[in-house]
Amino acid sequence: MDMMAMMVKGGCAVIGQERITEAFAKTSDGVERVTAACYKTIDNTSISYGWYGAFLVNHKGEVIVNGSDIFGELGLGGGNAMYVNPIKVGTDTDWVKISNGSDYNSSHTMAIKSDGTLWATGSNGVGELGLGDNSDRTSFTKVGIDTDWKDVYCGAKHTIALKQNGTLWSTGYNAYGQLGLSDSANRNIFTQIGADTDWHIISCGPYHTMAIKTGGTLWGTGRNNYIQLGLSGTSNRYSFTQIGADTDWSQVSTAVVHTMAIKSDGTLWGVGNNTNGELGLGDYSNRTSFTQIGAETTWTNVKTGGGYIGYPLLGSSMAIKSDATLWATGNNDSGQLGLGDTASRNQFTQVGNIKSEHIVCGWANVMVITVNGYIYVSGMNDHAELGVGDVIQRNSLTYRGEIKMSGRINL
Repeated sequence: MDMMAMMVKGGCAVIGQERITEAFAKTSDGVERVTAACYKTIDNTSISYGWYGAFLVNHKGEVIVNGSDIFGELGLGGGNAMYVNPIKVGTDTDWVKISNGSDYNSSHTMAIKSDGTLWATGSNGVGELGLGDNSDRTSFTKVGIDTDWKDVYCGAKHTIALKQNGTLWSTGYNAYGQLGLSDSANRNIFTQIGADTDWHIISCGPYHTMAIKTGGTLWGTGRNNYIQLGLSGTSNRYSFTQIGADTDWSQVSTAVVHTMAIKSDGTLWGVGNNTNGELGLGDYSNRTSFTQIGAETTWTNVKTGGGYIGYPLLGSSMAIKSDATLWATGNNDSGQLGLGDTASRNQFTQVGNIKSEHIVCGWANVMVITVNGYIYVSGMNDHAELGVGDVIQRNSLTYRGEIKMSGRINL
């Protein structure tokens, strides 16, 4: 990462894209607990939502989680324990990245330490932890001996990881080709995907994977039943296939059956399922190729969410503009759009008047970090995934904590 001089922005210290603050809130018992942290990279890999909980790494290098530890995904021993308030996992202070992947019957979490080692916990029925077996884990377990892991991304039952040399690796469920290994065989150890060394940004859907290379090209592999890859036809792809010829893609986020992306000129694009209006195009027609949403050139961040079993097509999308306004579209059955109701939208609708810095979408919930350092959540909360001290659904953005300056960080 290119280093920049430290500056203060929105109440948070910033060094390049590194944020070095932490969030606290007083719970009902009067104890001040960590509730969230500024993410360390803009690509959302240090803060993650899963079906059953929320996961993050704070500036101290601690893993902070909340929700239900049904499959051991929280790394707290499993046993279906529920944590309605965020809690620290273990005593280690050298974590840098975290990602969770889940559906209704599995959930696994991957994390990277500052020494470049990779760790895993949770479901492993199809080898998604990359440990060489199919046994679940209930605490973070080191994956192999490599010390050059840079980033990690989780689908429902598969994992994609990026090394510091730009190579891409995968493990887990592969029935639809989501591992990009040119076949449909599952893996239980990390296997290199081709020989390319220019992979840059990754986003995993439950059963497909999207990626951007350093040259700005967009690629996809895996399930394509709703053309969520943006590739013609509904055939699955079993290896990464380039989508069009454009070289100006800068962000991509993919959910169950739709994908959103931003180009370097600030335009917003979407493809795939749109039966809930999740593409924000003002209608409910699916799209079979990436389609520009409006004519605006001020989009800076986009994230997608949506359910799977029991919620097969309930997709949603949230995005931020350059003026820090927050916008949402798509399914809102659980209040995940934060608009104060449960009515779905088919075009991007401004969410209140808050100025947003970052968004994280779960299956049916959202976390928003504002430029002033406030943290808001909304949506489904059956398993305490909002981390607000209860299991009550929220239909509007609800204050969860406040970011507090915590001093300098050694980079």
